[in-house]
Amino acid sequence: MRPPRRFVHIKELDTISSYPLGPTAFIGYTQRSGTHQRRGVEVRSIQEFESQFESRPGSAHEDFQLKRALELYFANGGRQAMVISAAGFRAGLKASRSHPIRREHLESALIRLLKHPRIRLLVIPEMRYLAENAYDRLVKKALDVVSILPNAFYLAEPRRCSDLMSEVARLRSSLANHSHAQCGAYYAPGIRSSSGDPEPLSGIIAAKVEETANTRGIGKAPANVTISGFGTLEQSLSPTEVSTLVGNSTEQSVNPIVHWGQTNKIWCPSFVHGSR
Repeated sequence: MRPPRRFVHIKELDTISSYPLGPTAFIGYTQRSGTHQRRGVEVRSIQEFESQFESRPGSAHEDFQLKRALELYFANGGRQAMVISAAGFRAGLKASRSHPIRREHLESALIRLLKHPRIRLLVIPEMRYLAENAYDRLVKKALDVVSILPNAFYLAEPRRCSDLMSEVARLRSSLANHSHAQCGAYYAPGIRSSSGDPEPLSGIIAAKVEETANTRGIGKAPANVTISGFGTLEQSLSPTEVSTLVGNSTEQSVNPIVHWGQTNKIWCPSFVHGSR
């Protein structure tokens, strides 16, 4: 199918403030979660992650998606990740087998992130499964933390729900008066595996932000960049929905992911207001 004409003209903007090259922080649940893993471990491949964070390399758990986010990050060109364990699988499942992702676990790991001033980007892939209040609180905490770090920036997905446009409107309202809202960027819709299961988008976005900085210059945000390694988007966006996500200069932009021909692309950069 020929891509809609309104998706053709893409402009690259200087929207992410300048930051030095450094690792991308991944916060989430890991099989092993001792003192070493909670402090943070730098890895450059999924094999290094397995050797540091898994008792049985190659294992995974369907309730937790940090490892899958890292797989997609490295598959899309990511090079350097600082992984900070929020808690072990058992701790999450002990808290609730039906809702094992806990805000308090992720928030505690965010505080530990302050000991890593070289961090350039932050992603928390599993937080999109939190309830509204817990998600909003964690987003604001993440923005506050990256604002303290010298040159960090937060990349996120809206909370997973059945009505993306309503969730984006709710997120904008929640962040409208937040003093550090300019320290983050948001991308939607989410993605699914080839079998139809939800997968984390944020690892892919982090890899493409890194690639854009390395190839086009620090300060550029990715636009018209192909992303891969997954099955399908959670939903196809109409031109009207794309415009709604992008918004205007007075509201928090959400960067659309669109199906273009035979590929999926980051349509345009977010409008990050102000300067870090």
